[in-house]
Amino acid sequence: METIGLIIFTIVGLSIGLQFITGMLFFLFGISSPIGSYLSNYYVKKPKDLFDWFTNVFYIAAHSFAHLSFLKLIEKHGGFKGRLIYLGQWIVIIIVIVIAVNIPYMF
Repeated sequence: METIGLIIFTIVGLSIGLQFITGMLFFLFGISSPIGSYLSNYYVKKPKDLFDWFTNVFYIAAHSFAHLSFLKLIEKHGGFKGRLIYLGQWIVIIIVIVIAVNIPYMF
């Protein structure tokens, strides 16, 4: 049972780590960067085979939250203000994760 928990914890940790890396790349380079244009074409709306389905699952696990939230914030608030709100969002997420990870050690 501990092995399954460790595997799930590792997968979730890697997913959060990749989301954070993608988010910071968007914060630094913006939508028109190579990473932005790459991720814009990464998701397939109607997957035809197993490879397309797998890439959709990987996109959702590794990039979707960072990519979609950045696009919505830039669209709503504009360039600089949207980036500052995006940075604040990631700072709050990191604080929540640190608190959630340390809850078992608090008591």
